[in-house]
Amino acid sequence: MVGADRGARMWERLHRSSDFRAVFDGGTSVANALAALYVLPGRGPRSRIAVAAGRRLGGAVVRNRHRRRWREVIRRRVGPPEQTVDAVLLSRARAAGAEFDALERALRDLMSRAGLRTP
Repeated sequence: MVGADRGARMWERLHRSSDFRAVFDGGTSVANALAALYVLPGRGPRSRIAVAAGRRLGGAVVRNRHRRRWREVIRRRVGPPEQTVDAVLLSRARAAGAEFDALERALRDLMSRAGLRTP
């Protein structure tokens, strides 16, 4: 297990609407079949991430399931990058039936393509 102890403690959560808007407007984006990742160089001491699921994925239960699965992958398997960033991970419909290993591979691929190195 790569990040059982360090993943959740090292990433902080992105909460404010203005922070989301800053990442979407000023950041770069990469995407694959399971998710899109928006990244903006961070201004604080720690990296922050938010997991979002749009309404077109389904009702609240479905969207919450998407967010919970991605947060678990981030917490247990993918630690924060070496550089400080603000990031928004936007789930896609195909992520609903994907195995955790596929979600991890997808997230690592997105982070690599966005230029984020994990230790």
